[in-house]
Amino acid sequence: MLHTCGFTEPLLDLIVEAGFDGLNPMEVKAGNDALRIAGRYKEKLALFGGLDARVLESHDRGLIEREVRRLIEGMKRLGARFVFASDHSISTNVDYDDYRYAVDVYRRCMQY
Repeated sequence: MLHTCGFTEPLLDLIVEAGFDGLNPMEVKAGNDALRIAGRYKEKLALFGGLDARVLESHDRGLIEREVRRLIEGMKRLGARFVFASDHSISTNVDYDDYRYAVDVYRRCMQY
C-alpha cells in the first residue's frame, strides 16, 4: 500500500511498475477521481479512500448520501477492489453524527 498526497494519476503506471498494489487516499481536491482510477487500474490496484472530506464538512446529509452512494455504486459497477474512506484526514469541521451517517450509508450500500 502506498500512501500518497496530491495529484498522483500521472504517476500510476510507475507506481504499479514499482510493485505497489494498493493506493491511499486518492485526494479529490488535488484532482484525483477514484472512479476514473478504478476504471483504468481495477485489476492492478486496490483503492483506499476517495470520498471528498469536504462533503463530510458540508453538514448536508443529502449530499453526503449522494456522494457515498455514487462512490460505492461506481466501484461495484466497475468491480474494483475498494476500501471505503475519506480522501484525506477528517477535520474538526466534521460533526461526529455526519461521519456516522456516511458510514451508515456505506454499510447499506457496501454489499458487492
